[in-house]
Amino acid sequence: MRTTIVAALILATSQVSCGNSRTTRLARLEAAGLGIDVLVREASAWVRSERGRHRPLARPLTLEERRRLEPYFESEVLQIVRVRAVRALQNPDFFNRFTGAGEAPPRRM
Repeated sequence: MRTTIVAALILATSQVSCGNSRTTRLARLEAAGLGIDVLVREASAWVRSERGRHRPLARPLTLEERRRLEPYFESEVLQIVRVRAVRALQNPDFFNRFTGAGEAPPRRM
């Protein structure tokens, strides 16, 4: 589900010129090999890659962070969460394929 959300956000945040309809835009993305199924697969791989890159250097939540998040998340989730501050996440490689579809890649994350 999380990767589906990521893929939906990628589609939603990509920029198009004002005159393009949603149908035309989706058709261009499909033709460029950037359909929802591909975006979900690519986004999943990117999330796993970023997790593998950052998690070993991340830290557990502090007691204060846990206290603030407890109303919103189960305790089991908060126990396994790790945090690492970075300046920016590297954009997924597949973002470059948006240009070939006549779309601007989504903005830097």
